[in-house]
Amino acid sequence: MFLFYILAVFVGLAPFLIYNYSLLGNVTELILKYNDRQIYTQVSEEIFTRYGFLDINLSIVYQILLGHYRGLFIYYPIFLFSFYGLYLMYKQNYKRETLLILFILISFIIFTASRITWHGGYTFGLRFLLPTMPFLTIPVIFVIKNIRSPLRSSFFILVFLSFFTNLLSLNIWEDSILDRSNLLISKKLQQKVDNYQDFLNPSTQHYGPLSIKHGPRSLIFENLWEGHLDVDIRGVPFSRGWEFPYVSKNHMAFLSLFPLILIIFLGNYKISAPNI
Repeated sequence: MFLFYILAVFVGLAPFLIYNYSLLGNVTELILKYNDRQIYTQVSEEIFTRYGFLDINLSIVYQILLGHYRGLFIYYPIFLFSFYGLYLMYKQNYKRETLLILFILISFIIFTASRITWHGGYTFGLRFLLPTMPFLTIPVIFVIKNIRSPLRSSFFILVFLSFFTNLLSLNIWEDSILDRSNLLISKKLQQKVDNYQDFLNPSTQHYGPLSIKHGPRSLIFENLWEGHLDVDIRGVPFSRGWEFPYVSKNHMAFLSLFPLILIIFLGNYKISAPNI
């Protein structure tokens, strides 16, 4: 299984490596390094040159796993049970699959913790670890099949917290970490990152208050409601204001809950075929 994974990764990377070599003469450089500086005038030179591969920073490992700002297990606490699920998988003779999932997770952690832009900019959660989530979900299935008290109540509490936290994401994204002059982390916050300190919990300090005040937001629904058919669904960072440039001028507090409830209802509705 592991060898097949390595082979599949190589097959997927081969066109990219060949393209890099033919264009740049180096298979490991990223074309990001050669973006036009006259266009990206606000972007720091470090973003272009310090993309890193194996220059891992342990303080960033903490931030991307357990930190309040972008921690994987803060946004998706249910994935804490993934490790128990991996133990169950290994016991049930899924040893190669267990090692494969661990390898994928560790690889993404190393590469993300080596980036100067590890936080992912203005976004909800850590988008760089998003590809690991389907693999972390697989062990949770084994937990569901084998869970016993007293873990059962803890499991469903974490399911609820994960669902509720992500429901809060239906609001304008925050970008508190960025220094707008160079798009890097501000020096004050960088010191906290280096010292393993938490500096912001978006769920309680940003998304929670906005959800209470405005309710869930929907760029698509709100624009269509007001008759704007040319809907632009690009995310807007909170620091640029509610209406710049893609959010409708007037929004209806909590009205976006209705299409959300409809989607959930339709997703769970089962149509029974008549017996023939």
